[in-house]
Amino acid sequence: MRTYLNSLDWLRSGLFWRTFFFLVLLVLASMSTWFGSFKIVERTPRAQQIAAQIISIVSITKSALTHSAPEKRAELLFDLASNEGIRIYLLEENDQVVEPEATLLFKEVQNFIQSKLGKTTRFAEKMNSIPGFWISFEIDGDQYWLRLEQDRLDPGDGLQFLGWAAITLFLTLIGAVFISRLINDPLSRLSAA
Repeated sequence: MRTYLNSLDWLRSGLFWRTFFFLVLLVLASMSTWFGSFKIVERTPRAQQIAAQIISIVSITKSALTHSAPEKRAELLFDLASNEGIRIYLLEENDQVVEPEATLLFKEVQNFIQSKLGKTTRFAEKMNSIPGFWISFEIDGDQYWLRLEQDRLDPGDGLQFLGWAAITLFLTLIGAVFISRLINDPLSRLSAA
């Protein structure tokens, strides 16, 4: 029993804890820098992907409505709403529009979309108190709103990313314990001699 307790002397060492906390700070700083860099680097490709998806949805919906027989449009609108979560509303002058938060990602998405669909394209996160992703488009001089569910464009990958970060941090802390012990052992033997 005494041998086991002596083998844990490294755990009571001040040098061990200083080394351990230094490694933890180094890892946390590295993870924070990596996370910030990743968010900056992946913003433009993600904005292009979201914009391409929205442009495709608007273009296909617009073509479908333009080329469908007038007597079949109600059925087409019902199918779009029930199967695809796409709803079409007439744009009215008195619509109460809440514009989306002007995040860097949204600004890039907006620029990509407006470069393809025109500068007059409008966006909303709420229209007449109904939440969603709203985008305006025109058919034969008439203005319409196309509404998509917000989660269709904003995948919930935050929890997954947080899980990866937690696992990485946990494994790194275990590694820091072993590295600190390996560094501490020879130094504690030198100081004991």
